[in-house]
Amino acid sequence: MQFAAAVTRAEDIEEAARQLVTSLQRQMPGQIDLLTLFLTSEHRENASALADLLRHDLTPQALIGCTCEGVIGGDREIEREPGISVLAGRLPGVTLTSFYCGLEDWDYLLEDGQEARIGRRVGAVGPGKSETRAYLLLGDPFTTPITELIEALERLTPGIPIVGAWRAAQSARARMRCF
Repeated sequence: MQFAAAVTRAEDIEEAARQLVTSLQRQMPGQIDLLTLFLTSEHRENASALADLLRHDLTPQALIGCTCEGVIGGDREIEREPGISVLAGRLPGVTLTSFYCGLEDWDYLLEDGQEARIGRRVGAVGPGKSETRAYLLLGDPFTTPITELIEALERLTPGIPIVGAWRAAQSARARMRCF
């Protein structure tokens, strides 16, 4: 496995994308399997455009991301100003499935006794899906029913590690790892 990280303070999305792509390609030329994108709220309006630019230039198998109060990349931390951080990974032999759940999806997906619904959304049920080894979840602690989601995933795939990025879930399950 190989990883590379890049960070930028560029306010212009196209310039930010150029800087990030150049840095990642210099550090880790070739295929990128997982690209994680973290951006400060100043870039929220342009998040889709940034994701499109990165997808076009880096062609990752999976791209995930979220907005943050601050970002960290390499030896730099950016808070209270525009910032974008990416972490790219080459993961040989790993199959990745990305998914999105919006505010309007949760009631349906987490209805009692309907774990298969969330399983289909996260790619953990269906032909060939019994190979789930871990979940990496990025959730908004204000709109994501974190405890219910973790409990549903535990019922669906008992014992599978869940890692994520939100503070509100720290007490939801001892195996939960927050970063």
